[in-house]
Amino acid sequence: MKVDHNANPAIQRGETPTAGRTERTSRIADQDATVAPASAEGASESSADISPRAHEFARAKELAAGAPDVREAKIAELKRRIASKEYNVKPESVADRMVHEHMQSHGLG
Repeated sequence: MKVDHNANPAIQRGETPTAGRTERTSRIADQDATVAPASAEGASESSADISPRAHEFARAKELAAGAPDVREAKIAELKRRIASKEYNVKPESVADRMVHEHMQSHGLG
């Protein structure tokens, strides 16, 4: 597909075409246009204001990434029991638990 910028007079004048814009995209484009450009002094540095909540999430993610997987031992034991045919699942128990959890999650139980 070939793009012909000469086909749109608004582009030739250096304007942003508005055809097909929704109210939301127009508002976002207008907001972007009103952002003050960075000063020459701080042009090489970038800064952003991060909310305290975002800092909490970042810290939680950092802690979770560094935490050991505490379920490794449990998974290894289950794999061993399955391989040795010591692990038996009762379908009735699984079905009962699924129904119970479904009812609780929908406020029915």
